[in-house]
Amino acid sequence: MIGMIERVARAIEPETFRRQDIAIKFLASAGREWEGSPEQETHRVKIGEALARARAAIEAMKEPTDAMKLAGGFKCEAIMFEDDPDGTGVVFNDMGHVYKAMVKVALQEGP
Repeated sequence: MIGMIERVARAIEPETFRRQDIAIKFLASAGREWEGSPEQETHRVKIGEALARARAAIEAMKEPTDAMKLAGGFKCEAIMFEDDPDGTGVVFNDMGHVYKAMVKVALQEGP
């Protein structure tokens, strides 16, 4: 499973990762591995930069806004006390729904 940093990096720079995925699959089908040619090294640097930008974006979201806290609190209460259809009774799954509610609010905020 792809981690969050790579997921965000792939969303920001899909072409960079698409090229890497194609190259790796092609080389694997030919029985070769990703080697250290100058072009491949340049591509590795681009991926490293994309991952660094993704990490910075996630780091900036670490402290939730008041709107996010409110949305997360309301979602949590709805799951616990109001028979929210997203509630599963498994706290680890349910916190995913709370997290999604918080991110949804963050995406709706203006600049």
